[in-house]
Amino acid sequence: MTINDYGYRPTDQSLSGIPARVTAVHKERYQIVCDYGVGYARLKTKEYYSEGRSFPPQGIL
Repeated sequence: MTINDYGYRPTDQSLSGIPARVTAVHKERYQIVCDYGVGYARLKTKEYYSEGRSFPPQGIL
């Protein structure tokens, strides 16, 4: 299975990084799938919970 099987359609080839899809949420850990296989990820909380801002920002989800 590839990431395209999960509905990914590349729209901007200038982006860097490896595209992945979140397939499950386990509290603060996310199961992701990419062309290299299945793995786990988590948010860098320092980046999102600083300066009194709420997460997720309005309009993201």
